Amino acid sequence: MGIWVVGAIALQILGATALQLASLGSSFAAGPGLPEGGNYAHIFASRLAANLTDLSVSGSTLLNINSQIAGIPGDADLITVTSGGNDLGYVGGLTKDSDGGHAADPSISEQTLVNRFNSALTQIHTQAPSAKIYLVEYLTILGPDVTPLSKDVPFNAERVEHHRGVAATLQRATAQAAEGKAWVERIPVAQASQRNGVGSAIPWINGNPGSTTNGAAWHPTAAGMNAVANMLYEKARQRPE
Repeated sequence: MGIWVVGAIALQILGATALQLASLGSSFAAGPGLPEGGNYAHIFASRLAANLTDLSVSGSTLLNINSQIAGIPGDADLITVTSGGNDLGYVGGLTKDSDGGHAADPSISEQTLVNRFNSALTQIHTQAPSAKIYLVEYLTILGPDVTPLSKDVPFNAERVEHHRGVAATLQRATAQAAEGKAWVERIPVAQASQRNGVGSAIPWINGNPGSTTNGAAWHPTAAGMNAVANMLYEKARQRPE
């Protein structure tokens, strides 16, 4: 039936209604420290010529994401979700270790995180039953190019492994939550960004400290947000109408 995603000019020629896109999640969706409109949802929406409802909130968790879910338009076509990291204390732990503290282990199990994802995804599907949900993984932070006890990563190798373990738990839970749901598609950002972590030649993520114009500490850079938007756009292009 043709290509599901068309350009703005084609939409005008065909007289088609613009796509309705909603974005949910925490800071890796919201984009703290980036210029307004610099997160992946805004870039993705612009490329789709879609109407965007950006509901993402820095610091949010899967336990309080219901306030975002309530704002999803019922006629949404696409919904992006990046969440779960704060449930595990992921970025908070990186920040604590950077400040000379010692981050604790996550306070919840991997299965509890999966359960929270499942509950949130079910609520989203109920709110917008015709929408496709793109479950967008977190960008890799501590990839193979990281240098412990450096300016960007001011903690030792043992703590690097701790935080990599938290990231792995988050990635596994995200993947498991997407399974068995035809209306959910996981966007494998973590694997795609392995060589673009802190310390890499082209980082998609900041270490410590961050930037006042190119993303907060331990958060995506403009290049990272563009990369995620590109992954989403390529995925959307593959969908039939």
